[in-house]
Amino acid sequence: MKPRPIFSRSTGDLIGYQLRVYLGDKPDGTKNIAARTWRVDPSMARSKILKELAKQQLVFEETMRLGLEEITEPGEAPMNLREFVRLYLDSSYNLKQKTKDTYESKLKRVESALGDFALKSIEPTDILAFLNSLREEGANQRNGKPLSMKSVREYYVLLKGLFKTAVGWKKLDESPMDAIKIPKTKYSKVKALTEAEATAFYNALMEYAPAKYRAYFLLCLQTGTRRAEAGGLRWSKVDLNRNLIRIESTMQYSPKAGIYEETPKTDSSVRNLRITDTAADALRELEKENNAAKEAFSSEWNREDLVFITVDGTPMHPNTPYTWLKRFQKKHGLAD
Repeated sequence: MKPRPIFSRSTGDLIGYQLRVYLGDKPDGTKNIAARTWRVDPSMARSKILKELAKQQLVFEETMRLGLEEITEPGEAPMNLREFVRLYLDSSYNLKQKTKDTYESKLKRVESALGDFALKSIEPTDILAFLNSLREEGANQRNGKPLSMKSVREYYVLLKGLFKTAVGWKKLDESPMDAIKIPKTKYSKVKALTEAEATAFYNALMEYAPAKYRAYFLLCLQTGTRRAEAGGLRWSKVDLNRNLIRIESTMQYSPKAGIYEETPKTDSSVRNLRITDTAADALRELEKENNAAKEAFSSEWNREDLVFITVDGTPMHPNTPYTWLKRFQKKHGLAD
């Protein structure tokens, strides 16, 4: 069979070939194809690459004919990285939806660069080449710039876990990640508001913000409640007589699942929090507004117990408060 070229997604350069040998048909009628990856030496001239490729293909065919090539399972070709990624994702039953979405997004880039490589043939230099490509111009598909070192570090951690799982499932004897050090990253300093800027924001929030956003940001600012936790707050978990709220759920968004309810990040995230009189007053005002909307929509009202909702009672998108905040800051000349 004709070898398939493998190109770098970031640079478009030829990085190797997938050698293939037809072994006959499987019982289900599909073709049984053995494959392995041959990496190109970038210093070789094209004529030499083609000459060596023909030699490698012949050697592979002869090896398979004599039955000397190690096969992952009887009658099947060695598993490549793309196949293992699919297996990994399909078997990750304990991952939260948002985490799985992040994994799938990042692993698409990994598959594009290394997917055709046989799992057992991937070397530390292949991983390093991939990580280095993330720092090249154009790696960030949104702005055409290199990815940040923080993003490269996230890819490293993901690959570390992926290959560790491959070793645990006995698909590999050792992980190529063991020979690679985690990339260093510089953390930018958090820009904190000055006392005057914080006072200006608080005053504007109290004077101009509608009850929903006033209550939302007062809870986040005064109790340290996370954005997703505030979105998952229910009236049944609000005690305005004692100024207490209980965090038991979060509201998340996934392109696949839409807006959905999820458990908090950790067990310790389930907690009772005391709120100020100011936040309690904002919640009382918001409760009145929600009840008025409920009466107006009548049978069309979405019967949710959530505190922060849209006009028809449906859950509020987790990104909505942030979008509103940016507009609010700009409108009132507040510090970003």
